[in-house]
Amino acid sequence: MAEYKIVASDLDGTMLDKNAQLSKENIEAIKKICKTGAHFIPVTGRAYSELPNEIKEMPGINYIINSNGASIYNTKTKTAHTTYIKADAIQKIIEITAKYECLIGAHSDNRLLGSAKNGCEDVFDYYNINRLYKEVMLPVLTPVDDIEQELLSGTPAEMLAIFFKYGEELKLGVEELKRIEGIAVTSSGGGNVEIIDASVNKGATLKNVAAVLGVKPSEIIAAGDNHNDISLTYTAGLSLAVSNAVPELIKASDKTICSNEENVAAYVYKNFFEK
Repeated sequence: MAEYKIVASDLDGTMLDKNAQLSKENIEAIKKICKTGAHFIPVTGRAYSELPNEIKEMPGINYIINSNGASIYNTKTKTAHTTYIKADAIQKIIEITAKYECLIGAHSDNRLLGSAKNGCEDVFDYYNINRLYKEVMLPVLTPVDDIEQELLSGTPAEMLAIFFKYGEELKLGVEELKRIEGIAVTSSGGGNVEIIDASVNKGATLKNVAAVLGVKPSEIIAAGDNHNDISLTYTAGLSLAVSNAVPELIKASDKTICSNEENVAAYVYKNFFEK
């Protein structure tokens, strides 16, 4: 059995169950993985403020990759290294989204920003936002008067999360957004669109963290479930897709494992670490 030194895992749809909870079995397995000397690194599309407290506070987790790779949070120094979307790209994004009925949230220095007028549950329902997104986003939303003006005025954003009300507008909007130079457009499911600077993604950022830790790609296990996890398959020596993953990730991964309802961390520990 290969000796792995990093386990990098997506959270929603992978390490977290259908209710976005981290099971006791997974908590114990993560602790066991860390006790072997390996690093457990969450790799998520969430802003730092949206992370479960169990992840933020767990001993042994030294790095958290969030905002789809646009930010690396060091839990020891309490500092983040962040790559922001460039100002000219922000302007073009807002020009495009203004044509459609959509809701914009911005990850800014590990906060979640949104217009104050959009900070109520009724508005999230209007845009047909998944229940789990609402439960995660609403409690930590930092309201601003107008998110578009906030961004145009120079407030930095490492990621934009855009929710389109209508499916047809989502398709048209994505086609337009993908023509903007200098950004990467992806999704973590639920009809949302996630935008970051084109120089970063989950896999590239994981590679950089591994280099700092002196870990080779062949010593990395990565697990995920959605389109924004595909870049992890290019970095990890062993890429795992949960059985509930999108077909594109399953095809790109080395192995398909259990679903996110079956304690992914426990599966990884039992199959790749337990002697």
